[in-house]
Amino acid sequence: MENTIPSDYELTDEEREDLQQSVGFEEIPIRFRNQDFDVRGLVQRMKSEDILIPRIGLRNESLEMNAFQRGFVWNNRQMDSFVESLLLEYPTPSIFLVQQNDRRLIVLDGQQRLETLRVFYSGIRKDRKYRLHLPGSKFDGLSYDELDDKYRRLLDNTYITTTIITPSPSNPERSYEAIYDVFARLNSGGAQLTAHEIRLALYNGDLMDSIDLVNTTCEAWRTLYGSKEPNKRFRDHELILRVIAMYLEGDAYRKPLATFLNSFSSKYRNGGHSAVQDALCRYRLAAKLLVESGHQFPLSIPGGRQINTAKVDSVLVGLMSALSHGDISAAFVNSCLSKLEGDNAYLEAIGRSTSDEQQVVTRITLAKKVFAGE
Repeated sequence: MENTIPSDYELTDEEREDLQQSVGFEEIPIRFRNQDFDVRGLVQRMKSEDILIPRIGLRNESLEMNAFQRGFVWNNRQMDSFVESLLLEYPTPSIFLVQQNDRRLIVLDGQQRLETLRVFYSGIRKDRKYRLHLPGSKFDGLSYDELDDKYRRLLDNTYITTTIITPSPSNPERSYEAIYDVFARLNSGGAQLTAHEIRLALYNGDLMDSIDLVNTTCEAWRTLYGSKEPNKRFRDHELILRVIAMYLEGDAYRKPLATFLNSFSSKYRNGGHSAVQDALCRYRLAAKLLVESGHQFPLSIPGGRQINTAKVDSVLVGLMSALSHGDISAAFVNSCLSKLEGDNAYLEAIGRSTSDEQQVVTRITLAKKVFAGE
């Protein structure tokens, strides 16, 4: 299996496997209902925060977009085309919402459509008057408040179908895993979401925010990842979650990886747990040591340049574990990396079937021993 991080929007083999491995509940503790909302009602519900688009990181309400949306931010043409489609009474795909305990609805799928409507109704996009740019269309150059009354009413009263998913209050963790499973099965569009993008919506909260802070502000991690800018598909964010989960609860790891990460995300969703915060601090220290070691491409397979996800979790978990027992020099880290890269058993464990329990145990155990000086 190829475990390197691609530079484009294609899903990796590992990401496809995450989506294909269903949980397989005999009884799904969730309910579904279809509900039609008029466009104006959807916009009003977003204004009153009865409908919420998940957010991580940036929470400045004056910002048009937030960090969660960086993977699929529509350009002007896509936004204008969507509004025009509604004005032309063309059909639009359903939106998926998840009902919370307080009855608010979290957007699981349909963020860009809803955000486009919110911005169009507000009349402002990036500090400028939002007018449609549709050459040859009768709507070209018009803002919402400049539409003829006929078309403004048509847009206001256009209904969009939503599928509302309600978890079981008696078993929320199992319910959210079931929601993940259902959406992973339905998630087959052209811009297919990764398992982690679904996870970010379902388990949005302080844990994801804390990881995003490390992901965006830890200079050493950005250097190791090979990009100053966060990954548009949140692969860098998922890697940190993966390391923290393996570091804290790796002994309980069972395949599939996606389910393990979902359970961890549910358990630590509020993110205030001291163990998580301590682990994130140790993650920063480990990343800094890896950079200072001077080892070329410390998170890649020998001879390669791209990050190898299995090497990431094992090296960082091993180094973080060693740091819990005292300081380590950069020179020692460099020698440890060289030792691991010369170990055929370790190379096998990061090279194929990397989500299998035995492969996970093998590579992390070997990394821990090497960084412990054994």
